[in-house]
Amino acid sequence: MDLLRERSHRDGPRRALVDAGAGFWISWFDLDGLATAWARRLERLGVQPGDRVAVREPAGARFAALLFACLRQGYAFVPLPMRAPQPAIQRLLADCGPRVLVEDGEPALRGGAAGGAEGDACIVYTSGTTGPPKGVRLTAANLLASAEGCQESLASTADDRWLLCLAPHHVGGLAILVRSAASNQPVTVLERFEAERVLEALARERCTLLSLVPTMLVRLLDAGGLEPLLRVRAILLGGAPAPADHVRAWARLGLQVCPTYGLSETGSQVATVPP
Repeated sequence: MDLLRERSHRDGPRRALVDAGAGFWISWFDLDGLATAWARRLERLGVQPGDRVAVREPAGARFAALLFACLRQGYAFVPLPMRAPQPAIQRLLADCGPRVLVEDGEPALRGGAAGGAEGDACIVYTSGTTGPPKGVRLTAANLLASAEGCQESLASTADDRWLLCLAPHHVGGLAILVRSAASNQPVTVLERFEAERVLEALARERCTLLSLVPTMLVRLLDAGGLEPLLRVRAILLGGAPAPADHVRAWARLGLQVCPTYGLSETGSQVATVPP
């Protein structure tokens, strides 16, 4: 699957990604060029289709370029959490057996066997709420079907703009990058959730689509964020239960809250209340 190459051919000069942490934006042409450079770099290291590439990078242009490079080359992209302690990271690496680990922009060969399952596009680890994190194998078809389902449920178009403030190593954050390329929707990326920075980015970039867990929405409202949130066309609310009385109260404020249920095994959403 090469969503990025197709998007670059169709809409190359259009803004693709705003890396808020680094303070710059790039076009689809630019992102395609970064992905090509990473694909060549990994290929020179001997990475083959089906191999697993573990990536421990913050959300941003490099993370996105690595994702699309792996999709292009047929490598299994394995995003790892930034904040997890080293023993937890070592357990994940032992479990997935990657050929390469990319950290701080530097790829390093690991001991993983060459030539794995060529159907895997990503391996995403679950949150571990009911036991140790489990690696979920997702195909390119899984990712694309999820992106198309989200576009249909939100009636989104190329006029929409995403804000990504979820952790990209979980499927809820990762899926936004795939949706962005599939639907020609620019995405503003924050390295981590901070209420004030989220509200600033919403206002500055005029984002229309947002994905949060309920506690994030509470924190944004506590920070005085009602006005910028009212300009968001759809707020996906998942990752944890949202009490019905809270949802009704947010709706009475005029917020376009869309409660959603999903899981890693489906590439994100399963069911969503439309705006």
